[in-house]
Amino acid sequence: MRSSNDTVVYGRPGAAGFSLVEVMVALIVMSVGLLGIAKMQALALSSTTSARIRSIAALEASSLASTMSADRAYWANVTSDPAVILSTAGAVTASDAALQPNTTCPCTPPQIAFNDLSDWAKDLNLQLQNVQGSVNCTPATTAAPVMPASCTISLNWTEQQVVSNAQQTTLPTAINYTLHVNP
Repeated sequence: MRSSNDTVVYGRPGAAGFSLVEVMVALIVMSVGLLGIAKMQALALSSTTSARIRSIAALEASSLASTMSADRAYWANVTSDPAVILSTAGAVTASDAALQPNTTCPCTPPQIAFNDLSDWAKDLNLQLQNVQGSVNCTPATTAAPVMPASCTISLNWTEQQVVSNAQQTTLPTAINYTLHVNP
């Protein structure tokens, strides 16, 4: 059969379009594909949130490391491990009795270090939820081999991560970030 513009038309006359079964199969295939895309979006969002939190933790630890380098009068001359603990509430405790809040002026190097630790702990708790931190130092050695003081900044927190299987929707994961510093 030829049309008026000399093109060939195949098939039965009047049989055009899709059957109901074909449309239903296409909808099912599309639905499964869209569900897969939605799950991938949830995983991507979870990964982005996790990366943001880890980046903030790295920046906060680097901030304290920079402050420790600026306060070399205390940190480079530690004689014993101050064992600084930062609680989730932002409180600072230390085994070094010299690390005390500033009550007089001019400030001593340990008072400056304590004030910097307190400010850092408050900022850390504003930026991250339920984070615990610690600062441990190894004193400098004067005997051979001569080693400068070195400190370790550790941050610990728990993240909720979306998992890709059907049994669980979130998975709590303990995260530990450690930074080594030579003040």
